Amino acid sequence: MEVVAAASSIAGILSLTIQCLQLISGLETFCQGFGKKAAKAFLLDLKTSASVLNDVQELCERIGNAENSPIGRARMKLLHAHLADCANDLESWLNLTHRLQMSEINRCHTVKELFGRFMRAINTSAQMEVKDRFRYHQENIKMSLAMIGR
Repeated sequence: MEVVAAASSIAGILSLTIQCLQLISGLETFCQGFGKKAAKAFLLDLKTSASVLNDVQELCERIGNAENSPIGRARMKLLHAHLADCANDLESWLNLTHRLQMSEINRCHTVKELFGRFMRAINTSAQMEVKDRFRYHQENIKMSLAMIGR
């Protein structure tokens, strides 16, 4: 039974990691055309987050069913929770890009203005600024990876 729980935990983490990477890809696509300095910083944060998530994916592929101890499972659950929180933010940001593209593209005179509205909408809808949210997710996921010992 413990082997099944470990395998499902790894599968869940891997699934969330792939979901986060797909969401990051969608956000990168949205930001590609923006020449604004803030957009470049946002893209850098996306790439850094993608790098951390690639580490998680690599970890899942390496450990397979090996993480079988109760402490190991608890640490994997913590990693899963951090990934789920990250996925929720990424998904809400990507949904915001879709809403902005549909509703505000006609009201924005420039592409830069559209990105500015995107960043303002994110920053007012979250408790922390976007940059702080990225750092928060990256640090929590890295801490979980360190606790797992990989």
